[in-house]
Amino acid sequence: IASEMAAQRSIFAEGAKSLGKDPDICMKIFDQVEQFAKYGFNKSHSAAYALVAWWTLWLKQHYPAEFLAAMMTADCLKKEKLISYIDECARLGIKVNAPHVNEGYFNFNVNDKGEVIFGFSALKGIGEELSNQIVKERENNGKFKNLFDFTKRVFADKSGKRLLSSGSLEALIESGALDGLGPNRASMIATSEKALQCATQNYNDKSCGQLDIFAAFEDNSLNTPEFCFKNEWSTNHKLQLEKAIVGLYMSGHPIEPFKNEIMHYCNGVSIGSMQPGSFDRPAYIRIAGMVTASSKRISKKTNKEFYIITIDDGRDSKELALFDKNAANYRNVEEAHNHGGDSDAGEFKTPLILVVDLRYSLTEEGAEKINVVSMRSLEDLRIRDASNITLNITKKVFDEKAEQINSALMRNRISREELDALSRDAMLDHSPIKGCSVNIIIGNTQLKPSDKKYLIKPTNDLIDSMMEIAGSKSIRINY
Repeated sequence: IASEMAAQRSIFAEGAKSLGKDPDICMKIFDQVEQFAKYGFNKSHSAAYALVAWWTLWLKQHYPAEFLAAMMTADCLKKEKLISYIDECARLGIKVNAPHVNEGYFNFNVNDKGEVIFGFSALKGIGEELSNQIVKERENNGKFKNLFDFTKRVFADKSGKRLLSSGSLEALIESGALDGLGPNRASMIATSEKALQCATQNYNDKSCGQLDIFAAFEDNSLNTPEFCFKNEWSTNHKLQLEKAIVGLYMSGHPIEPFKNEIMHYCNGVSIGSMQPGSFDRPAYIRIAGMVTASSKRISKKTNKEFYIITIDDGRDSKELALFDKNAANYRNVEEAHNHGGDSDAGEFKTPLILVVDLRYSLTEEGAEKINVVSMRSLEDLRIRDASNITLNITKKVFDEKAEQINSALMRNRISREELDALSRDAMLDHSPIKGCSVNIIIGNTQLKPSDKKYLIKPTNDLIDSMMEIAGSKSIRINY
């Protein structure tokens, strides 16, 4: 109330004067209070806010899955918020399923099991019209049986407007939304053009009234075209495509295949389990994670370059600053990772994973303080320490890809000069020759292990190639 505030001004000024306070400063403070009072809530406004807050709390308490699904729908294009909602689902024990044409909708929804289903609205290249066509077809004519059935039924709407393009079909396959409607994602991508051609032909025949008179009585399963079968992509390949379409990893995390190696070096310590030491007694901790962000900067104080990086262990992430020798080391590691290798994985290669030693404490004010003591790439440590790798390959893959497997091994074989140097070191140290040997298992048959004259470097290039050729579980590193 303006008149009340005016009356209080003189009272405030007199009170400040009686206490010996600077009148100019005091009246500046009153001016700020007066400005805020213009927006101050009256009781009805405050009560309305309180009621909305109570409703929100009640919904989350009694319908947590539905509440979080609604929040995800509202913020489906804001990936950081989406990730925070998914984390909250995990905390509450609510499963979040990848998008799928046989149970998803345009918005996020909850199925009969209380699980949140990703909405098509979060997928790049999938518009609301196509999404509505998918839902309408599924509800009117049942679930989709296979890729060809799907393309035929959602190709166009009743008005004849084409809804399914090659781009949207590929996006659905790569995101996992068509999983189970074909042998695997790689085969469905290879077959996608054929499936669209069949759908186009079917649509044209319908439009011209040229459908076979006996079509209604035929067993459609006998007329389904064949898939162009391809070996499934590596796990990392699938995950990178998921992130490109959905904005985040859906079926796993790129660091998963390296969990055992990380455990070997970090003794079970994760980013989320880090505990700081005191101001005068910092904790020394070793953590590992894949680099998800990297920024090179120039220090205004020293004019030297440094890096701000973010590492992610699959559950938590941490931002780190790298200075001086650590910055130089990181620059070399990053360059080697970006340009090294000649694997079959192409752009879907192993992420850059770092093992980092930290000094972790709290300042006297209680703020977090992290100093990077040293860092090495997991690849460098593996090359130094691994004693053996086991390749587990099906006979079918070996028969089809023997040349590629041999090429990957030969590309990473230790040279004669390096082997001679290892032999000399072993003689001087009176120890066995260091190096990584190879065990190969084909089906149920184990080949004779390689001797010390045939050693390899267990590089990311080798791991990428084997995962792309034979799958993410085809290679095991032994220390």
